[in-house]
Amino acid sequence: MDGISALGAGTGTAIHTLSDYRHHLKRNMIQALDTIQANQITTLLFVVSKLDTIQKTLGTDYVLPLWAIDPTASNPIRVSIYRRSVESMPDVRGPGDIVYFEGAKTGLKDGKCCVYNNFSTRWQVLHGGQNGGHEVLEYMRAWWKGWQASNVQQTTIVPQITN
Repeated sequence: MDGISALGAGTGTAIHTLSDYRHHLKRNMIQALDTIQANQITTLLFVVSKLDTIQKTLGTDYVLPLWAIDPTASNPIRVSIYRRSVESMPDVRGPGDIVYFEGAKTGLKDGKCCVYNNFSTRWQVLHGGQNGGHEVLEYMRAWWKGWQASNVQQTTIVPQITN
């Protein structure tokens, strides 16, 4: 299975607690953000809390910096997506998008854990409101609404190219 379909059809039982959420992630071999460490290859499911502009790197690639959060994390973590072209970037539109990120690498930047892709990383993006009826995604959407309301300083930045 690919992407979010790897979550399966779900159990049909609503998730009410963080413990239930963690159990569902573990059952589907997805790592909670509060458990990642540097120098891992992992699968993550997160909500985009902030989106920056696509930038040209010093080399030949482009980078899309964004910040990810899930119900387990106390603060967003940095995610950098590198691609050879702007057109091959994932279609992340802004805060509230849920991203399934498989084969992600973790590292350290400025002493903090960060996540980035490699050539074998796969992703799928669900834009605001899409959840496919899966209880994990429904839980994340409900949690995000509460988190966003208490963190109103988060802003949407429309991705564009900067040189």
